[in-house]
Amino acid sequence: DAIHINIGLHGWPEGRILPGTYEPLTKAFVEVIRKHAPNAKVIWASSTPTFQKQNLKEFNPEINPIILEHNKMAAKVMSEYGIPVNDFYSELVGKADLVRADGVHWTPPAMEALAQIAAKSVLRELDEKRAGKAQP
Repeated sequence: DAIHINIGLHGWPEGRILPGTYEPLTKAFVEVIRKHAPNAKVIWASSTPTFQKQNLKEFNPEINPIILEHNKMAAKVMSEYGIPVNDFYSELVGKADLVRADGVHWTPPAMEALAQIAAKSVLRELDEKRAGKAQP
């Protein structure tokens, strides 16, 4: 009934996603979901920030700008498709104290916060769907 998706974080290495293809690939991803689960309510979550391993208070200058750009492009696609967004990036951007030592993965308290956001949005969408307010 509901699909909560997140893509993008592993797309930052050079050459993994060719220039100019992120938006078309994201659209294709959404279209595949809609084709195979036409009645499901889709919710997208942005990718989380990345920090320097050597200084977990500073953004990773190589990766984080790519994450921001991918989030921006994906948000545009989601807007075009009328898909609600959970902004996980903004949720964790000021919480570098919750990032793990690798600067990418998050501690259990951060993951719990994201899980609560995801669960709340899924339940909201399901309630709206049951009430006949939301379109698949």
